[in-house]
Amino acid sequence: MSTGGGQNMERRIDVPTSKKRAMSTNADDEREAAYRNLGTETITCQAQNGRRSSHDDNYSPLDLLPSNCPVVVHRPAAALLLPSAAAAAAGKVFSGPGNMRLRRGPPLVKMALAVLATVLASMAPAVPRGRCNDAARAVVARSIFVNRKGGTDFTSVQDAVDSVPFGNGQWIRVHVAAGVYNEKVMIPQNKSFILLEGEGWQQTSIEWADHAGGDSSTAASPTFAAYSADFMARDITFKNTYNGAGNIAPAVAALVAGDRSSFYRCGFVSVQDTLSDIEGRHYYEGCYIEGAMDFIFGNGQSIFQGCEIWTARTPVWPGFITAQGRMSEADSSGFVFKGCTVRGVTPAYLGRAWRRYARVIFYQTDMSGVVVSQGWDAWSYKGTEGTLTMVEEGCTGQGSNRTGRVPWTKDLSGDDLAKFVDLSYVSADGWLDAEPR
Repeated sequence: MSTGGGQNMERRIDVPTSKKRAMSTNADDEREAAYRNLGTETITCQAQNGRRSSHDDNYSPLDLLPSNCPVVVHRPAAALLLPSAAAAAAGKVFSGPGNMRLRRGPPLVKMALAVLATVLASMAPAVPRGRCNDAARAVVARSIFVNRKGGTDFTSVQDAVDSVPFGNGQWIRVHVAAGVYNEKVMIPQNKSFILLEGEGWQQTSIEWADHAGGDSSTAASPTFAAYSADFMARDITFKNTYNGAGNIAPAVAALVAGDRSSFYRCGFVSVQDTLSDIEGRHYYEGCYIEGAMDFIFGNGQSIFQGCEIWTARTPVWPGFITAQGRMSEADSSGFVFKGCTVRGVTPAYLGRAWRRYARVIFYQTDMSGVVVSQGWDAWSYKGTEGTLTMVEEGCTGQGSNRTGRVPWTKDLSGDDLAKFVDLSYVSADGWLDAEPR
């Protein structure tokens, strides 16, 4: 993709057909409705033929959690604490432990039960949305060890991934010893519940040199690609070592295309298109992300918590940190940078609009002087900037001075801001807390 100006700057990423999103404008509403439709039914933690057992057979995001992982479902406290009492108060029959059944009782009994349920509910501690109890966390079923020097299960990260069975339903840790692993690694869509673990992002790295050009696409360039849902990585770096010798080109270090993916203390290093946060709900904490041109891009619904954003040297400048691809008003995607730092050696915009409804929020982020005064660029959408949501709130540092900013940035506060910076933006169903420690 060209890095300069032009009339037709729409980024085109050749995502494999199996991963292309059906861009229904109500897809996220349907997902939330499916979750809400569980009502006050209980979710069990029994594995039956590899599927989660439930009193409700309707689809829920919880269905894709591992069958051995307990889940706390956030519902009205009265229903959670005293389902029998709540049902009795409603005049319903409820099957309790030991198949005991509560039937309609005298009005005074129903009233007493309802009052008791209300009192106990008021005493229950509040659980923030997107947060579950520690008891809800999954455990790692088994571990696979990788060391390029030998003496372990595998010497290659990809070989370790290949050993995970298709349709895997239990968390499997792939522990990678310190060292540089020169290979491309891909986790396919049907291998979920992989925890990829290094020994420190400055000690363990997966590196390869590839780029878009000729017959090769941007989507084919990643050093690392994860297409599966329910993926975790921690303490490891993904690096694309392509050196264009003065002519930069898309060279993805990591492509993340699966829902419910998280990264802790990871490194992402390249120059252009470093992190392809292409789709799904994602969470990045304490990560290091380095690049120069559109180096965090995609249509993901993601929070970056306490990450270090570093602008790298490039022959083309100023650069652009983000290029977000939200496609419509109904699209829930967006990039939220919370408590991050922006540093580097090359002047850069905070972002430019990949698509018409791009949404990027920098919140309580410390910005150095590498941030150019204009802050943002509308790219191909000059004249229709009203559809863009580019926000800076509570930021500090020389680069946060908004004198000279483009006039079409938006201000958010109160509930309008909270719904994005709260963890529930990416984990309203508690998937983050269902991950193993």
